[in-house]
Amino acid sequence: NVQVPKQDNPLHFDLVLEIGITDARGSATMKGYWVEPFGVRGLQIGPELALQLGIIYASFAATGLPSEFGFAGGIVLGDVSGRLAVSVSENPMHEILMGEIDKLSPQNLVALAEKLTNISLDSQNVPNFFDIEKLKLYCAPAGGSIGTITFEPGFSFVADMVLFGKRI
Repeated sequence: NVQVPKQDNPLHFDLVLEIGITDARGSATMKGYWVEPFGVRGLQIGPELALQLGIIYASFAATGLPSEFGFAGGIVLGDVSGRLAVSVSENPMHEILMGEIDKLSPQNLVALAEKLTNISLDSQNVPNFFDIEKLKLYCAPAGGSIGTITFEPGFSFVADMVLFGKRI
């Protein structure tokens, strides 16, 4: 557990190293929300972040490339929240793709840009041609994990949005 300045709840880190006869894998996971990282007001990162890398010794020696790579994370900035997870592997059944975003509109995008740049961009007069309440894609054929974040096997797609005045 790591106590972060100006934050009540500590961040929990897991570091994992697996070494086998033919391959190795390492990962790091952060659990909890990191509020205002690097002083960025209104930004939260979490509730889980993970990075994973795996190698098969023979393939790595020949190509210099890992046999698997994965990352997962989430972000909250103002009213907009999103999560993303991607795991790429030599075995397609071990691949994971997950993305989710809540409450995104052109006004949100301009307001976010205003927060990040401290420049007034007049977010109230932005044309409203889309409004995403929820958009989620989940694809994990065999399930798996990225760091210590687990993903159950499955596939789903959810969308609740308005595009050019039409609810989808």
